[in-house]
Amino acid sequence: MSSASILAEQAVLDAIDQQRLAAGMTVEAGQLLSDLRDDLLGILAVIAVTSTSTRRLEKRATEAITKAYKDLEAITDMAAIAEVFESKCISDLEDAFPDAEITAPEEDDPADVMGHPVGAWWARQAENLAFGFIGLGGAAFALSGPRLVVLMNTQANHAKSLIYTATTAAGGDARMRVYSENEKVLSGDVGGFKQISVLDSRTSDVCRTYSGATWDLQLRPTGVKKLDFDGGCPRHDNCRSVIVPTPGTGVDENLNEETSFLAWIGSKSAAEQDAILGAGRLDQYRAGTITLTQLLDARANPISLEALRSKYA
Repeated sequence: MSSASILAEQAVLDAIDQQRLAAGMTVEAGQLLSDLRDDLLGILAVIAVTSTSTRRLEKRATEAITKAYKDLEAITDMAAIAEVFESKCISDLEDAFPDAEITAPEEDDPADVMGHPVGAWWARQAENLAFGFIGLGGAAFALSGPRLVVLMNTQANHAKSLIYTATTAAGGDARMRVYSENEKVLSGDVGGFKQISVLDSRTSDVCRTYSGATWDLQLRPTGVKKLDFDGGCPRHDNCRSVIVPTPGTGVDENLNEETSFLAWIGSKSAAEQDAILGAGRLDQYRAGTITLTQLLDARANPISLEALRSKYA
């Protein structure tokens, strides 16, 4: 297997691990939001049956919301996520180029999420929830309680989307920084980079357009599409695309078609398939029990950041 092929395969495996890591974080976030929902329901009930100052109770609710979303921000520690995937990418380069000296990039700020720090996104979600909660206070509890549950379900979906997007941004940015730091090592065996997009009913227009787009080592557009790199992946919320190295002699792998992905994963042993996707999931896909989207999300096989650190140690 060529050096570029080794790195491309590892980039795809990293993308799946990012999904697994985000799934584990989503479980933690779900518990935090569930506890917050119960607290807010309790406050709504007090507002409905007592003469206690509504403004004071709204302040108490806002404080609870602010604390919960600070805890959510701590869960999505992008610096810690980037550290894990940066270390993994350095190890991958050492495997692909055993005779080369691989350099770690200098300390850098964690990647933004769609142009803004992850903390700003969490703060905006907290503001939206606080605003929505205050709007419920004037209704009877029989109405305000169910409305809060609906509001919290929406917040949970927004939180899940941010967690997946932030994890993809942290992992992808770390990998590209390692590649950039070791451009001279890559030069020759690696010709550039390519976007691999999962093509299914959930694929966004932008990732369908970028599917198969290529760039040289300086991230200048190559090939037919000639699209600007524009920061790479994620290109939008819940982006599942990944940037992979391409061989210096031209692109000879194509993992962006369903059949190609299945051929690739099918070439692995049963133990490797289970380690990558979760026990028996490829068999479930082939039997029609789960879709390709569910297979690649690997949500039935979540992993924690500590477990991921141990795996790559």
